[in-house]
Amino acid sequence: MEHKVGHESSVTEQTLELTPASAKAVAAAEKEISAAVRQLTQRLGGAEDRLRSFAHEIRTPMSALLAYSDMLRRCEALELSQDQIIDYGATIHEATLRVLATAERTLDEHVTDERRSRSDGIDFREFANVLLKTFAAQADSLGVELKIDIDDHFPELNLDRVLLDGVLSNLISNALKFTPRGGNVSIQARVDHRDDAIIFVVSDTGRGFPADVLLKLENGETFVSNDGPRGWGRGLKIVRDHLTRMGAEFEVSNLDDGKGAIATIRFPREAIA
Repeated sequence: MEHKVGHESSVTEQTLELTPASAKAVAAAEKEISAAVRQLTQRLGGAEDRLRSFAHEIRTPMSALLAYSDMLRRCEALELSQDQIIDYGATIHEATLRVLATAERTLDEHVTDERRSRSDGIDFREFANVLLKTFAAQADSLGVELKIDIDDHFPELNLDRVLLDGVLSNLISNALKFTPRGGNVSIQARVDHRDDAIIFVVSDTGRGFPADVLLKLENGETFVSNDGPRGWGRGLKIVRDHLTRMGAEFEVSNLDDGKGAIATIRFPREAIA
């Protein structure tokens, strides 16, 4: 019996002594496992980030759905005309389509693990009209004038509709949040004929960007503000990501008089259909 135990101990010791080839194989396996764990962690982190961005992006059209559906619910008390009821219904329909488009894009990117810009023919006057109606109720409740100025003969665009909507919606939403009652938010759509470029400018008469936020943006940093729903971080991160995918330049600054902020987007000539 004692001999048997000793024999088992000897076998165990021999088993634990790996040959150089085995040790190399174990090290390679450990390296592959570590790489797989890192990749899984990155993918899970990316999925969480996409989920946060999705929740942020549907907030604007969902707010429009809530505001206009509430007015329709109280149509008799508000004495809405038939034309107003039809108009509000159309705005609800458009907001619903925007939520659906954003949801489908998010799901598609999650399944394919690809994030790319697509090409859609966009009549910007129609696009801007829908955008303005989306924010009209919010701007009215805040006492802020929302206006848009589009160059004559502005061309049809060849851009990703979902991404462009996300960019302008986030910029307008931020501008409205930081503009006091009696102020205004302006969207300009310009054509740079010299360089065949498309330029969008979103400006406001609010308090402007804090110095630390401007510095981070100028350095190309992405960040998430700790200011809660009043912060800039998530929205501006989405804007930068979307514009990078569309090959556009982005710049933010404060107005010279210190009374407001301005965001400028520049698309190359390829954006023109």
